[in-house]
Amino acid sequence: MSGIIGIIGLKNRNTKRLQRDFTAMVQDLVDDSSDLVATVEDSQRLLGVVNNNRIQSTVKYYTDRDRTVDCMIDGDVFLDDALQREISCEYGVHGKPGAEALVPFIYRKYGTDLIQRIKGWFNILIYDRKKRLLYLLNSRLGMRPLYYQETAGYFIFCSRLKPILRCSLGAKKIDKKSFADYVLFNYPLGDQTYVEGVSLLAPATIMTINDSGIVQKRYWSPRSLFAGKLVSRVESMVQAEDILKKAVARMHDDATTVGVSLTGGFDSRTVLSLLDKDPKDVLLYSFGGPGSKDIAIPQAISRECSYEYVPVRLDRDYAQRFFVDYATKCITRSDGRSTLARAHYLY
Repeated sequence: MSGIIGIIGLKNRNTKRLQRDFTAMVQDLVDDSSDLVATVEDSQRLLGVVNNNRIQSTVKYYTDRDRTVDCMIDGDVFLDDALQREISCEYGVHGKPGAEALVPFIYRKYGTDLIQRIKGWFNILIYDRKKRLLYLLNSRLGMRPLYYQETAGYFIFCSRLKPILRCSLGAKKIDKKSFADYVLFNYPLGDQTYVEGVSLLAPATIMTINDSGIVQKRYWSPRSLFAGKLVSRVESMVQAEDILKKAVARMHDDATTVGVSLTGGFDSRTVLSLLDKDPKDVLLYSFGGPGSKDIAIPQAISRECSYEYVPVRLDRDYAQRFFVDYATKCITRSDGRSTLARAHYLY
């Protein structure tokens, strides 16, 4: 997991209060001492990114050479090879910096139109020092939450809800309507949250923050797909396979070895069939209780296709010793957006 965080003084700029609240929010976003943190601070803005990922050894903070653009990423960003070559060549970025490290340079060339050229699931914070503009951008489907609130002359945002609640500037009152939505539909409707005054950044949104205030713009809508010319059934199947292959390849093209979730279901077997990787460089795994098909089927596939496979057994030991702890973490770390049925993912 990772997250971005920030407090901006729009009308009020009490530096001591900003620093105190920002420090408290960062501490709430950090899980333990092994987490990595990068911050950018001035008299008006305190911005940060946290890496809670035990595997990734770097925090997702990037800047250009003269540090005119600061970029923080929560999530994953992918670039087409052609764009990666274009930006690397134009700005003299040599070696293999990784796609995400090029985002500040893509912004320098294309501005906020960069959002039309990158792919993935993410929230991105971009601070343009020359223009004194801050941008918050998210991916088309808004898969990763970003909470924000404007209050008492300050603008607060964070990838999790809890740090905003702990901030002395933040709201504290429960939004009863959103809570009722969750009880009825298993998730809150719209962009509201369980806390009055705190909103979720809508999918496919560019938010611009400067001294004049805050402006939001939607850069894409699913409705734009409705007017497209339909292709034939055969052509659509061919295109779908090609798109899926490219998507799977993009997930592992910079990795020597990969772990792949393989259950008894159709979706994970489809991903495995499209994976262009030597079996010796692949580790398959799945979750399941005693006698579960989600273990028996992957075991049979692994033997037949010479893959290494590791089962994660959800046995009596898991139920008695670990379930309650991980179910609680699953609910609290997702700000109530996930259910205890996902406890075994964290486990």
